[in-house]
Formats: sequence, C-alpha cells, structure tokens
Amino acid sequence: MEPVKSYRSPETEENEMLGSKPSLTALSPLTPGQALWNQREAIADLKDRFKVLSAAVGRTTDLNLYQWAEFAAFALEFRPDLIVELGRGLGNSTCCFIEVAHRLGGAKACRVLSLCLSDDWFKHTVQRLEGVVPSGWFTPGQVEVCNILRYDLRPELSSAGRCLILWDAHGFEIAEWVLCELLPQLVNKSHVVLMHDMSDNRYEISSSDYGEQGIWHGTDETIWMGANASNPSFWLGHISSRVPQAISIIDFTSRNRLPLHSAAESLFAEIISNPARMAELRTLLGDDFFSPQAHWYWFSLNEASRTISFPRATSQGGETMPRKLEPQLQLDESDAQLVQLMQAVKNHLSDQDLIRLIDTVNTYGRELADMPAEKQRLEVFWRDVQDSAGWRLLNRWRTLRSDILPVGTRRRKLYDSVLGPFRGRLSPRGK
Repeated sequence: MEPVKSYRSPETEENEMLGSKPSLTALSPLTPGQALWNQREAIADLKDRFKVLSAAVGRTTDLNLYQWAEFAAFALEFRPDLIVELGRGLGNSTCCFIEVAHRLGGAKACRVLSLCLSDDWFKHTVQRLEGVVPSGWFTPGQVEVCNILRYDLRPELSSAGRCLILWDAHGFEIAEWVLCELLPQLVNKSHVVLMHDMSDNRYEISSSDYGEQGIWHGTDETIWMGANASNPSFWLGHISSRVPQAISIIDFTSRNRLPLHSAAESLFAEIISNPARMAELRTLLGDDFFSPQAHWYWFSLNEASRTISFPRATSQGGETMPRKLEPQLQLDESDAQLVQLMQAVKNHLSDQDLIRLIDTVNTYGRELADMPAEKQRLEVFWRDVQDSAGWRLLNRWRTLRSDILPVGTRRRKLYDSVLGPFRGRLSPRGK
C-alpha cells in the first residue's frame, strides 16, 4: 500500500493562508479515517464480540455497529489511560470502551469512567452481559449513576496522562459544565473529546428540505431526554444536529479558533476517496462495520494556537431537565402563588389544618428551591396540593362563604373588616 498522507482540514489550509500557526492536525495521524485504516485488523478481530455486546444491550439505534468500529479504532489509535463517558443510556459505548480497555492492557493500562443519570445499565444491561462476557470483563469500567453536574472529576483526571472524553449527554447545563469545569482541567493534558449526534451535511445529509418538520425550538423535552430522527434539527454551517450542546461547542471552538473536526470528512478524505482502501475495508469489515457515515465530531484543546477563553459558569448544578419558561419568571410566579395560597388558608381554615398545609407547602418549597424552572416538578406540586384535604376544605369554605356572606352585605363587610389586619401581614412583599 502507498504511504499515508497526513489529513489536511479546511481549517488548516485557512490558517496557513492567513499566516496563523498550523493546526496540529496537519501533522497528526490521529483522525477517524487514519485510525480505522491503521486499526482495521483489530476491528476485524472485534467484530464478533461487538455484535454479541450490541445484541445484549439491545438498542442498536443508539449506536450503529459502524460507529462501534469508528469509536473503537479511534480509541485504540489514541491509546488513552482514561476514558470518560458523559451520558450512557443502556450502555452501547460503555461496552465498546470496556472492550477497548481490555485490548489496551486491561484496567491497569486503561480505565473507563461512565457517568449518567440513568440506571438502565444496572437494571437491564448488566444481567444480559453476564451471560455473554467472561469473568472479570467489567473490571476496567467504573459505572456511576449520578448527576454529572455535581461529579468531581479532578481525582480521576489528576492521575491520568491521556484522556478520551465521549460527550454524549444532552443539554445546555451539561455543555456549561463541560466548557467551564471539565475542559480547563484538560488544557495541559493529552486529550480528545468525541461528540455524538452531530452530522456533517456535506457528506451525511441527503436533503436540506424541512419536510414535515418545523424549526428547532430547543425546548422540546425529547431534545433533553434523547432526540431521535423525528425531532426537528438545526443547520449551522455544515453541521447538522438536534442536540443543544452542538450550539455551545460551535460557539466555543469558533471563539477560540479551535478546529472542530468532522469524522465523516476524515473518512471521505482518507478512505472513501481511495478505492483500494475502501474495497479492502468493505471486504475485511463488511457493511455492518464499515460505512462512509459517522455522525460525530471531535476536537482537542491541544490544537489551540492561542490562549483558550472559557465561559463563566452561571448555573448551580441541578439536574438537566427541559426548560419551558425563564427560570426567574417561573420562580417569581411560584412565590406569588404560594403567598396567595397561604393567605387564603390563613383566612379560612382552622389552625390545625393550616399547620398541616403549611408543612406540605414548606416541604415542596424546599424541593423547588433546589430545582428551579422545572415545569414537571411544579405540575406535580400543584396537583398534590389540589388533591390535599386542605385544598378541598378551602374550596368548600369558599362556596359556603358565598352562600352565608354574600358580597356587598353588612355581614360580609364585617367579616372583611375583622380579617383585614391578617391579610395585610400576609400580603406579598408588603403590598
């Protein structure tokens, strides 16, 4: 076979024309196309194992077999001693990287740290895997069910020399954590960051038509919980995606003039455009494990030609949930409704019922303080309050009051004059 030429991205050529420092990509063989070619024999050996693992996970739509091959080849070529997986689901990529860790020498040579809110790995996947993997297979993996935003990676990163990050958790909160907390810890460390669910519309998208889809709003729950092909997408330049973090990383890499690499572009430049290589890979790997598509991007701060500018963190690290309203507006509305409820209760319920209902309100209030702007939680809160005995008593009292104390009567005026001082004390913000 002919010598391999280094891959030259459009960013590299642009920087050279402008007289900027050349991108390291022009000199580095670490690209998905080069990795798949160099690791083709290893991937061929892994095909049967990957098929078994993928079947055990049972969610091939989350990660196609050709993506198993591309991720594994890239990781084998990079040879990390720590792989951090942000977002796991049922665990396709978890299995892929644990298998890679074994190929690199086991837990002593490479560890896999998987972080995700979902416990599907333990509920479903582990039991299926135990019937198809050898004893000790799970050893390189540390699988955590946790809120990524509150996980301290510093102990893990401090002892690592080469890190591979798979960023597959969705949402702007996760994006902020990655850009503000994680990436600054990687500046002086050899690393690459892989991003799933991002496509290169020059090579992977056949049509630019909207079809039956509307515009991308960025607030649909399915975007945060895991988008699929039925959800609207957005196009930014040659990048197509449905996940919010794509916007954040385009902004970050553009501000820092940092290359954001397309896996599909690399495959096209280094394999698809070479008929001999393409034919050999199709024969060796088959159509399941070789495809001109990728649907992922990657980047590394190691390629920066200038000091990196990181954004300032603004969130407090809560769970990632869909946002329907601006947080402050939602909190203010909730506060006002709570005050109004307390005022009505104070006026019309017995002290015993009042204490019970206030305890309930306080309990939910503490929970809401930790989870701002979460419409689903607010809906649960109001549903519980409305179903409570206190609320039903309040509604009954209002009906009875209207019957025995009609508005405008002397009795109603006397009633209002007696309760007036209490209402003044409980009115929101002294109004």
